[in-house]
Amino acid sequence: MRGFTGVVLVALGFSAAQARADEYWSAPSGDWSNPANWSGSNVPQSTDYANVNNSGTVDITLPGAVCSNLGVWNGYVQMQSGSLATTGQISLSRDDSNDHGSFTQLGGTVSAAFLVMGGPWGSSGTYNLSGGQLNLSGMPNYIGQQCLGLGIGQNSSSPSTFAQSGGTASVVGAIIVGGGWGASGAYNLTGGRMVAGTEAIGEDDQWGQGSSGTFTQSGGTNSAGSVVLGYFGGDSGTFNLNGGVLSLATGPSLGGGSGTFNLGGGTLGASAPWSSSLNMNPTGINGPGTVDTSGGDIGLSGALSGTGGLVKAGTGTLTLVGPNTYSGGTSITAGTIAAGAAGALSPYSDMNVIQGMLDASGSAETVKSLTVGSGGLLTLGIGNVLTSSGTANLAGGLVLTGTAGSLPVEVLAYASESGKFATVTGLPAGDALRYGATELDLVSATPEPTTVALLGAGAAGLLAYRRRRKRVR
Repeated sequence: MRGFTGVVLVALGFSAAQARADEYWSAPSGDWSNPANWSGSNVPQSTDYANVNNSGTVDITLPGAVCSNLGVWNGYVQMQSGSLATTGQISLSRDDSNDHGSFTQLGGTVSAAFLVMGGPWGSSGTYNLSGGQLNLSGMPNYIGQQCLGLGIGQNSSSPSTFAQSGGTASVVGAIIVGGGWGASGAYNLTGGRMVAGTEAIGEDDQWGQGSSGTFTQSGGTNSAGSVVLGYFGGDSGTFNLNGGVLSLATGPSLGGGSGTFNLGGGTLGASAPWSSSLNMNPTGINGPGTVDTSGGDIGLSGALSGTGGLVKAGTGTLTLVGPNTYSGGTSITAGTIAAGAAGALSPYSDMNVIQGMLDASGSAETVKSLTVGSGGLLTLGIGNVLTSSGTANLAGGLVLTGTAGSLPVEVLAYASESGKFATVTGLPAGDALRYGATELDLVSATPEPTTVALLGAGAAGLLAYRRRRKRVR
């Protein structure tokens, strides 16, 4: 982010008027609260900068620890209980290429203004969260960022990783995964809960060096205001949703760089209605991706392409615009999928309306096959044909919109048909449905006048014939 130059002292959590001491960890391993483990036998206080740079291991247990800032340049911190309260930052490796700082949180509460992982010349950091609470507020939190503030001209190519398998990470503001001067970072969420304002995946602070970031979610709950991939030109970001729940207040977007959003399982949801023009790839790695609109309607105007499928869940409407070409199946279990433009429904996907509704009334669409279950509804617009390249299995309800001109009018085409709609609503007065071998047509419920005349003539002829036979007898 911009504007660090003038706030370095604030960022470090102290002012010139404050008395600040640097306390250095000196033991190979031990508890934070033991004075003998610190050089000078001084346990850091709330205004002190605590440093771990001797490859040592620090254990934080009850009652906990305090400091103004914690720098784990080259070492390891493990927290099982209690609390760690800092007024500034936690920095995991920011010195040279031989450095690696690691923090493992099994429980307790960690509170800091912000978190920096990785640093200049290829150093890297790792944070493992499996339990407890991590609270970060204030400045943006950098994963894979090579520097903070005045670290201009420094480089970090070694990746830094945040791995969360449990607990709760709460971030006020932004998380940046892979930020600054060619840095790379990864966030792996397999369990627990993440809450953040913005998740910027790949963001190099506008310096033009190009950063890369990857967020992979295979479990847990991720609640964010937004997700931005490839923030600036030259940046690249990848979001892999393979499990768990990703709930957004605004739709994922692409910045000035490049980005990939893979939907390989899990659930993409909304805490408020949103739309996105981002292209997405249903990969099918862990089954179909689920889009849940119970928290708000979702609109996807980008292209959906890949070998995976899609499940629509929750009340509300998912509007697809496309053009979409994914080849996995599409299932509607609740709510509505609405086709917002021609080609919105993938012609390579089997459409299965189990519960809820498929609304294809606004445009001509093609699907690989069509199944409307007993609990499903299909809405068609008179004049816009829905084509099933395979079989149409019909059992639920049909809703027709619009009016017909001259009849007959084709409303549904298929290679073969099985079953019939149990209910039909919106049928224009005087019209009826005719199930043909390859199409469903809207026809007149009363015969044409010529047909009536022919029937009348035939009946009259038959009557005259019978009368002649009687006279002959």
